[in-house]
Amino acid sequence: MANLRLMKQFINIFDTQQLNDLQDILVDDFYFKSPKIEIFGKQEYIEYAKDSGSVFTTDLVKLCEREENIYVHEYIVTMFDSQVKLNDQIHVIEYVKIRDGLIASSIIDYKMNDFSNSARILLKNTVKNHGNPIKN
Repeated sequence: MANLRLMKQFINIFDTQQLNDLQDILVDDFYFKSPKIEIFGKQEYIEYAKDSGSVFTTDLVKLCEREENIYVHEYIVTMFDSQVKLNDQIHVIEYVKIRDGLIASSIIDYKMNDFSNSARILLKNTVKNHGNPIKN
């Protein structure tokens, strides 16, 4: 687990919402994919992360090295927003690839049916401003 420290730093950036720190740990051609969006490039991803809307917390379920330079980060996201009466918990599995000591990609998976209508609307509004929306 040579890159475990980098992975913990990546997770901590989101936990503390210090998203500008992503500049230091992502490759320029960073790739992100979720069930709803695909993003190419570090800057676009950072803007997407900043605009991801509601307040959320994460609870680590598992972090392990799947194979050399590929980590599995499994966690529960609790999204909450008092304005839209949102309080959702989503189980997320993230596959993170590391290249040359930096994070090269993040591919996350979750089930859309785990989202309330309010969370779906919030996600849809965030997605339309960034990257390439994925049609389901």
